[in-house]
This record gives sequence, C-alpha cells and structure tokens, in this order.
Amino acid sequence: MKNKFLTLVFIITLLTSAVAVAATEIRSTDEVAGSWSLESSGANPDQGQLSRDETWVFEGGKLIKIGLKLPRGKTYDTPPVDYKVENGKLLVGVVGRPGKYSSYTFTELSGGRMTLKERNGGYLFFKK
Repeated sequence: MKNKFLTLVFIITLLTSAVAVAATEIRSTDEVAGSWSLESSGANPDQGQLSRDETWVFEGGKLIKIGLKLPRGKTYDTPPVDYKVENGKLLVGVVGRPGKYSSYTFTELSGGRMTLKERNGGYLFFKK
C-alpha cells in the first residue's frame, strides 16, 4: 500500500514539473535575431546558478558567441556558425563540425527575456 502511494506521488510530481516547463513555440529566426546577453546558467529552470558574462549575436543566419571565458581569465569570441529554427527548436552549428548542430528548446521568449533548455537538461538565461 505504501509503495502504491509513493508511486502515485512520484507520477504526480513528474506531471506537474513537465507542465511547469512547457516549451515556447518559435517559428522563425527573426524571433531571436539580435544581441542577447547570457546572464546565467544552471540545472534549475526557475533561476540560473552559475553567473555568465557572454553575448550571443544572432545575425544573418550566423551566431557569434562573444566573451567566452578561458581558464586564467582570458576571453575569446567564437567564429560565426550557422543557426536555424526547426520544429520550435534552436539548432546551433558546432564549430569545426559542418552539418552538426547543438539543439536547444525555447522555454521562454518574451519581454526581452529568453530561456533555452540544453539537450543535457541545463538552462541558459538571456536578456536582450
């Protein structure tokens, strides 16, 4: 009896967490075009835990990440990579791997805010 109750609680918890992080439907690259400041990232969809100071610039079908940190405090910018929106997901080209893309799911895109869920379950929090 106790196992059935715990199983029911577990199922209800899974269902409510899936509803809370519903994906936002995005149809074109125009909706993400521009410069976005990556403020934080983390495993929790409610707020970032790791402070980030990068800028992602989406322009003309290309993405450039500016200010990525290296060990010892130096920063660098990535070369431009292709990006596209397919089936409501943001696909970003992998540097040096033509035809290979990293996939992100939009969980928020409104009011100058964008939240992306990475394929591995982490979240990225942006401000325009």
